[in-house]
Amino acid sequence: MFWNWFKKPKLITREQARAEGEAIAAFLRPHWARYAALLPANDTVSLSNRMKMFVDQTRQAIGTKFPDYKDAPDKIFLNMLVILALEANTHSVDAIENAMADIEVAGTEDQVKADMSAIVASLGPKWRMFCQQMPFKAEVPLWQRIEAFATPAIAGMMQNYPSTKAAPPGMLWMMIFTAILESKTHPAAEVNAAIAKLEAKYAGG
Repeated sequence: MFWNWFKKPKLITREQARAEGEAIAAFLRPHWARYAALLPANDTVSLSNRMKMFVDQTRQAIGTKFPDYKDAPDKIFLNMLVILALEANTHSVDAIENAMADIEVAGTEDQVKADMSAIVASLGPKWRMFCQQMPFKAEVPLWQRIEAFATPAIAGMMQNYPSTKAAPPGMLWMMIFTAILESKTHPAAEVNAAIAKLEAKYAGG
């Protein structure tokens, strides 16, 4: 619902938020209908990307008419457009469902990126402690040690940073790799070789 998508700094009732959301949707409705009608047939650009382009083009007009929403996250308007597309039947249900999935993934990735610095900073000390306390034999390669560390590290991320629960696995691994490189427990060349090994192993996952 509109009132859950964006919390404005001023005090506002649920009914006021609903009314404002519906007013913005009403403002966007004719613009979206015209925009969708002008899209080329058999368009290869995804609907979610077309919607992002539409939001970029209408940002100034939205901010002028609804000043409180001038700096609101794009996801507010993208979700509105999903509803408008369903309502006006401007696209197939499959295309709209795919757009909804793309928008959700993008929102998740944005939140993970916002949390990334804190996550990487927290992983560094954990990796150093892991290296000190885990009794690996000397012949165990670094990539296997990192792989063993990743299981509790990812579980900890998901527990402490809910945004990571739906994040692509590659983003989680990237934060682990970054923390290990920044910890300087091993030469960068050795870490990069281990990363390459792990990337090759999980390339299909």
